[in-house]
Amino acid sequence: MAQNNQGSESAKDADCMCGFATDESTEAERAASTAAESAHAASGTAGRELSVEQQLAACREERRASEAARRTTAYTRFIAVVPSFGFFVAAIVLSIGTLRGVLIASMEFLTGHLELSSLAIEFVEHADLFLLAVVLYILALGLLSLFVTDELPLPAWLVFHDFDDLKERLVSVIGAMLGVYFLGYVLKGAAGLEALWMGLAVAVVVAALTLFMRNVLMKGGHHK
Repeated sequence: MAQNNQGSESAKDADCMCGFATDESTEAERAASTAAESAHAASGTAGRELSVEQQLAACREERRASEAARRTTAYTRFIAVVPSFGFFVAAIVLSIGTLRGVLIASMEFLTGHLELSSLAIEFVEHADLFLLAVVLYILALGLLSLFVTDELPLPAWLVFHDFDDLKERLVSVIGAMLGVYFLGYVLKGAAGLEALWMGLAVAVVVAALTLFMRNVLMKGGHHK
């Protein structure tokens, strides 16, 4: 009996040891699982932080590139000063030369070396040259206003907001130039088919400019 009791107690002790071992292994597995989850969470957080840093770095690079492009454009736009100055000089020279021609023709008429009809033809031709000088001057102002500064003290009809405004002014003056040119052509004595073909050519060009002004420039300004 004593031996049987000792055997049963030994079996109970063995079962207890196994239970303790099982509990310890379960706790170890839980600890390992918790550690793995913590490591995974830490790696995910580090990955998100790295992604945010990459996005910030990309934004900084894009901002630097945009600022560099803006500075480059701000400095290179002054290139328009060169053609603007050239147009301005051409307008001044052409105006002075045309004025000189007007004065010479007037003196010849007053001294009796030029007839009135010839003087009229001379004045019409000079008017055409004056209009060309105006075109050059408008180009000079337009380039300055569009590229350099928009604070020029210009009248309301000569304010430029974009290239369409500049083209509109030029088309108007060119149409007037063509009309004056045809008038001088007729006053010089052109008649018959020669005057007819010239008139048709001028009319076609003026009509094309008018259509361009209505269908392109006016519609573009309306959409804006």
